[in-house]
Amino acid sequence: MEEHKSEMSCESAKVECKLEIKIELEEEQDVDLLTRELRHLEERTLAPPALPTLALPTLALPALALPALALPILALTAPAEASAEAQNELWRQTFAESASSTHREEINSLKRRVAALEEEVAEKDKIIAAIKQAKQGTLFTEDITPKKRRLIRAISDLVCGQSVSSTTCSPTHLENEDPQPLGTQSTASSSSTELVPLFPGGEPILTEIEKRNVFKKGTTKEALLNALLDAVFGLKTLALGNACGSRVAVNKAEEGGHEKLDPQKLNQIKECVLQRFKTQDDQKCFSPKDFNRKINQKCGTARRSLKTKQNVDT
Repeated sequence: MEEHKSEMSCESAKVECKLEIKIELEEEQDVDLLTRELRHLEERTLAPPALPTLALPTLALPALALPALALPILALTAPAEASAEAQNELWRQTFAESASSTHREEINSLKRRVAALEEEVAEKDKIIAAIKQAKQGTLFTEDITPKKRRLIRAISDLVCGQSVSSTTCSPTHLENEDPQPLGTQSTASSSSTELVPLFPGGEPILTEIEKRNVFKKGTTKEALLNALLDAVFGLKTLALGNACGSRVAVNKAEEGGHEKLDPQKLNQIKECVLQRFKTQDDQKCFSPKDFNRKINQKCGTARRSLKTKQNVDT
């Protein structure tokens, strides 16, 4: 009996499972139908209503023959090229302006330096030309005042060490045991030029070129005397001497006095001045006292020039 009950219970369980499965399948079919109907309704609502077709008569429109516009290619490309060139030109102008603005100050400074150098060269050329003219004796003309002559002579002395036409004086004569009068050494230049006299019958003491330069400077009796003293003795010799010599004071023994210039040369100079500047009544233009005074003044001027030169050198 128990076995029969268990079999019955198994069969009832199977039947119940089949019913449940059947119910589920039916439910699933119902769901599928519902989804189909929903889709169908949605399609109906979204689709537009079908309009009736109208039979319109066909109108035969004539075909319009439009002319073909043949535009040249160059006409389109020319404005583009022109604009490109204009833009390039604008860039070049802006670049040039920027470059000029950056280098303008440097160019101006270089110009100022060049101008300053040119002025300096011009000044030096003027000085060299003045020295050359002073050597040739072309500066001492009638229209130049004595003050200008003294200034030019002092400049030439400072540059050259002594007057161009003057002769070099060796200081060894001061160390000899038997000192001779100043200016007795030879006045011939290193170039073996022949000495000529200052006047006919005189002693040869100057070269022809020196004599010509002296006479060109000596437009007056004072100018001729000074030019002859410069040419015959020189600046250093004149600074160390005077016309008649001088005594040395006891309290100035260490400084030393001024020695007498060569008397023979002084006589030649005096005679030359007297012959070239004669008076109408055949009187002498200078007395012996005037000669000595002028010679001593010239020696004092030479000493001052030499002292100025030494101060400049130091």
